[in-house]
Amino acid sequence: MKLKMDNFKGMKRIKTLKPAYERLSCVLFTVLFMLQIPAIAQQGVDREYIHMNHLWMDFDFEQKIAEKVKLGVDIPWRRQSLEEGSLKIYDRFHYFGFRLWTTINLAEDVDLSISPFAYIYSVSATNDYEELENWEEELRFTIRVRHAPVDAAVSHRYAAERRYFRNYEENQWSEFRFRYRLQFNREVFKYYSLIVNDEIFINMGNDISYNIFDMNRFFAGFRREVCPQVKITAGYRNILEQLPSGETFNMIHAMVFTLSINSTLSD
Repeated sequence: MKLKMDNFKGMKRIKTLKPAYERLSCVLFTVLFMLQIPAIAQQGVDREYIHMNHLWMDFDFEQKIAEKVKLGVDIPWRRQSLEEGSLKIYDRFHYFGFRLWTTINLAEDVDLSISPFAYIYSVSATNDYEELENWEEELRFTIRVRHAPVDAAVSHRYAAERRYFRNYEENQWSEFRFRYRLQFNREVFKYYSLIVNDEIFINMGNDISYNIFDMNRFFAGFRREVCPQVKITAGYRNILEQLPSGETFNMIHAMVFTLSINSTLSD
């Protein structure tokens, strides 16, 4: 009987934490959204928008190695149109990355993910292919908080990133970036789920003068469960990115395809 009471108390503590997580997430989302308003309204009608169309493909693999521990790798690969506004999204290479992850389940709905190393090679979306080459390494710290109402699944993701850059001119610099994503996920048909999310990026660092607001990413699409271990996601992503000048914005429209595989050593 004592064991059952202890279990009941533990479950009660977890349940009482959820409203606190939800309130914290609402406050953070409101604050970060308000930070975007001055950036988006900056310079009035003098703002310049560069419209680009992209193709984003991602491969995510997770391997469960213990009851509450997973190792993962994320390989993003992107192409883009050669000319502004062109619909030929496969025209040229834009971005390739490789990220390593360790994910630890801390509680019923809390995961801590750490990326100790990420290598990213990209070509600027607004310059000729040979004109700008950026190498990027990241140390990424991510905390995910999730809760699931009866009629929908809502998840919150927080990420802190330390980023180091080196470009074709051998310039080197570093930045710190904070990210918050709010996602809604609901099954609409058997094996198919609707996914809608919005993610806010905030820059920090000595070299950040005008683009404290880095970007906003909106995504809407569908996820197909091929089997319990394999999922395919496809959809549309809109990215509003403020460039360092503060007056120019990238408006990126992207078709996104993601293959996710979750495995265990016993499979």
